Amino acid sequence: MEITRNVRVCIVGLLLLCIFTACSKEDTNEPKEVEPRVSIDRMVEEMLDVMENPDVMELNAEHIEDFYEMDISHLEGYAVRAPLLNIHTDEIALLKVTDLTHVAEVKESLEQRATDVQTQFKNKDPDQYEYAKNFVVKDKGSYILFVISKHAKSVVDTYEQFFD
Repeated sequence: MEITRNVRVCIVGLLLLCIFTACSKEDTNEPKEVEPRVSIDRMVEEMLDVMENPDVMELNAEHIEDFYEMDISHLEGYAVRAPLLNIHTDEIALLKVTDLTHVAEVKESLEQRATDVQTQFKNKDPDQYEYAKNFVVKDKGSYILFVISKHAKSVVDTYEQFFD
């Protein structure tokens, strides 16, 4: 009888340990909400400086829906600059989604945009085509960066600093 009582105590102890461990474990696969130190517009202006101020135009909501084929209602904020002329690929978009559940969908739209740009430049300009192939889509919480540029790595480094 004494053995079964000890076994029961051990089982109850293991169950409690499992419950407390499971409840305290964070789900690291889910995006976490973070806020940058400066506004979206300010971030894009600083990243454009890193891109050596290419000839770009600011896109409005209608253009964003057309360029990226995405539902603008999923965006809480944005700053997007695209080539003024179709002679280079320099493009940057910083988007803030309304809900973290939209991150994957928006990233997919941005990746499709990169594919479209690659198609435009594949036989037109080898350098610009390479920049388009080396595009970056990076998210930090509800903020998503899309960049096509020969300076993409430096742009991403600058983007990361806004969240330190």
